[in-house]
Amino acid sequence: MMIAALAAAAYVTTAWAHEQPYVGDIPGVTVDVLAKSDKSWNGSLLPAYPSEQPQVTIIRYQFAPGAVLPVHKHPVINAGVLLRGTLNVRTATGETLELKAGDPIIELVNQWHEGVNSGSDTAELIIVYAGTPNRPLAVRKDTTESAQGSRATAPIEATSGSLLAGATVPFISGGVGDESMAAITAQEKSFDLKLLLVGQSGSYLSDVRITITDQHDKGVLLTSSEGPVLLANLPTGTYTIKAQKNGQALEQKISVTRGKLSTTYFRFPGE
Repeated sequence: MMIAALAAAAYVTTAWAHEQPYVGDIPGVTVDVLAKSDKSWNGSLLPAYPSEQPQVTIIRYQFAPGAVLPVHKHPVINAGVLLRGTLNVRTATGETLELKAGDPIIELVNQWHEGVNSGSDTAELIIVYAGTPNRPLAVRKDTTESAQGSRATAPIEATSGSLLAGATVPFISGGVGDESMAAITAQEKSFDLKLLLVGQSGSYLSDVRITITDQHDKGVLLTSSEGPVLLANLPTGTYTIKAQKNGQALEQKISVTRGKLSTTYFRFPGE
């Protein structure tokens, strides 16, 4: 009888949890779903979750009045709630989100933006990042360098990305639109690796996750492309490059010689 009762209770609990995920009918418990969406706050579709080991990070930010969070982007999905104060988020194209205390935010992924506290009180923000152990939560644009090592001298800046091995590998990505493609093509001679990311029909792809490891299986570069072309500078050697998009993973071994451009295609079937 006791076993049967426990089994029945377990079934009821499981069924209840399945049917009422927000615990909306327990005395003394109030539940408000602040946000639920497959899009970030500007309407762009969130990317697929990575296939690696997940890692969740929770950060509390406090912005003093007038504080500015420099231009940056997030390679991982993240969302949160502004606990107090006010905060404005602006994209490079001028889109603006004005947050007040209690407002949720599903943040932008791989899009440059900045934040500013234009109010008179401290703004306090809790953000939850759904990432992986070796993936950066944010990349600041003002830490990027051009291929020649100086700032803002080239149409597209080379980013010394957040790296698994701790080295610095300058790279740029882009090529969405004729102007961007011309700008990135003009800089090919400054790099020794070129990746072209296309669909089965040859259509250009962006938001492709790129992982580069060396011959010792140590991570060298981890990033998401902003267009169909990625250029990088790597020491002479043999590398394994994995490209991932929409659950598909392609992998190639590539030999790189410093000062000589090596080009390879990643063609995704069904894209």
